[in-house]
Amino acid sequence: MRESKAARARRVASASAKPISEVPALRASDLDTTHPIVRRFTLSIRIAKKPLTRNQVRDPGAVDTGNSLESDPLPRGLSGPSFEQALLVAPFHSWLQLRVLSATKDGIELEFPWRDEAISNPRTRTVHGGVLASLVDLAGMYAILAQTTSVAATADLHVDYLRPATNGPIRVRAQVIKLGRTVSVAATDLLDDVGLLVAKGRGSYLMRPTSQPPA
Repeated sequence: MRESKAARARRVASASAKPISEVPALRASDLDTTHPIVRRFTLSIRIAKKPLTRNQVRDPGAVDTGNSLESDPLPRGLSGPSFEQALLVAPFHSWLQLRVLSATKDGIELEFPWRDEAISNPRTRTVHGGVLASLVDLAGMYAILAQTTSVAATADLHVDYLRPATNGPIRVRAQVIKLGRTVSVAATDLLDDVGLLVAKGRGSYLMRPTSQPPA
């Protein structure tokens, strides 16, 4: 009976095959390191063998400092009298006459005193929505400022008005949701004098490069 081509190929392969233990190991010297594909492959192996630090895994914008890949630390935030003075730098902030109740890395709490100049409707005596939005905006920025001075400007702001603000003073509570190197996010709640939530919002804030000094 005539042997088929497929059967003959299997018989030849079986006869010429060697056990894995007899196959010589491939050495690095056997590779043509001048070939672009080989060079790229060996470079990938070297990078993969280098352990990654915790900062490098979390932050893809890490910089090489020599021995290991580490991120530049963000500048420290403001606290105490320096934080309170920062609230008075802008004329509009001074006009608001905000009082600092607390300012920590966990969040800040401010108080906006009741002022007739902030009323938008004399009949209902409700605070203007723009004033409430400003409180959400600046409280979010200053919550980030309590952690780092790298915050630069507001990139986006969203405010939900839940009920009319007809009683004061208004309590402003803000905390950082995400502290990033390019954009940070903070959330703010506004409460009236009896603790009812009148508005809440979230802001995104552009961050200043760490190499650039604060303005």
